[in-house]
Amino acid sequence: MAISVYDMVGNWACSPPVIYQEIQKIIEDPDSSFEDFSRVINADPNLGSQLLKLANSAYYGLSNSVDTITHALSIVGMEQLSDLVFSIVVINQFQGIPKKLMDIESFWQHSLATGVAARNIAAQVDKTAAERYYLAGMLHDIGTLVVCKAEPELAAKIFENVQETGGPLCDEEAKLLEFDHTAMASVLLKGWKLPSALVEGVAYHHQPALATEHPDIAAAIHVADIIAHELELGSNGEPVPPPLYEPALKVLRMDREFIEDLKPKIVEQTEEIFSIFRK
Repeated sequence: MAISVYDMVGNWACSPPVIYQEIQKIIEDPDSSFEDFSRVINADPNLGSQLLKLANSAYYGLSNSVDTITHALSIVGMEQLSDLVFSIVVINQFQGIPKKLMDIESFWQHSLATGVAARNIAAQVDKTAAERYYLAGMLHDIGTLVVCKAEPELAAKIFENVQETGGPLCDEEAKLLEFDHTAMASVLLKGWKLPSALVEGVAYHHQPALATEHPDIAAAIHVADIIAHELELGSNGEPVPPPLYEPALKVLRMDREFIEDLKPKIVEQTEEIFSIFRK
């Protein structure tokens, strides 16, 4: 009997990162404070250190140094910092994938580059949701990791077929599984109760025209993914870059020239953030 997408995602959807759950409770509590948020973050020294490095990076371009989580919250905001927290802890959620199956470092470099590109695009179309776009970009291929963790032999066969045929990863996944990594990501992120805009942006990043409720973020993640491929910043296992769906640029009110102008900044920011995540 064929495995279903719900079987594949399984317990992953039932167990979002614990720290993120705690932070969400704080955000939803009207009586909570920045100190409550800081207490949860500071319970994990490595997480707190990475957050402060991100806040002080050129990626944010803050004029003054940020030396505490409370200070970072006052500048960046609680929900925005929550998205950054999630982007850090989710990397730890998918540790232990053998390098012979996937180069996980290269995978996360591609994911970070997509997130960085999406954030730069958001600065033009939806400034208030920049970190949400970043997180969606970073998680856009997370379904691929689900296969690697849940069914490593199937994942190996998918990657082998992709290298032999040169076809899209989604097509090979659909042949063997009857669903692809975008479907798995959608089930996973819904199970983690992430915002619908983020889920839709991830679910339709290969087919942004299907995004009916949040077309901007779906178009942004699609374009950001293409940018990351074109810049060759890491790899998600695709043998060749997927084609750009040109109408996505119209949705974002951008053109190719604008995208090309963004690329040097995306390279610089990705390299800086990737160095933080690797430490």
